[in-house]
Amino acid sequence: MGQSGKKVLLVLDKKEDGIVKSFRNIEGVKYLLVDYLNPYDLMNADAVVFLKPALEIVNQALTLLKYLCFCYNIMTFKEKLQRRARKILLLRLL
Repeated sequence: MGQSGKKVLLVLDKKEDGIVKSFRNIEGVKYLLVDYLNPYDLMNADAVVFLKPALEIVNQALTLLKYLCFCYNIMTFKEKLQRRARKILLLRLL
């Protein structure tokens, strides 16, 4: 992994001593708990390896983010409709 100059990011759901001890001395391999996952480490790695539980946590977070964006878009759309309705009402009054 590390001999070819590649950087590998290993994403864990929780700190497991066996996994940490196995990978900490391999050059080019960095482990990170999913709670501390960040864009810099993702972009800096040549390969990213997720343990299955860590990937499930990321999927849950992305699903929640997608839902929140959807709700925000609906609220924004409703506000736009309300503003248009007010403009139409004002135009009719004039």
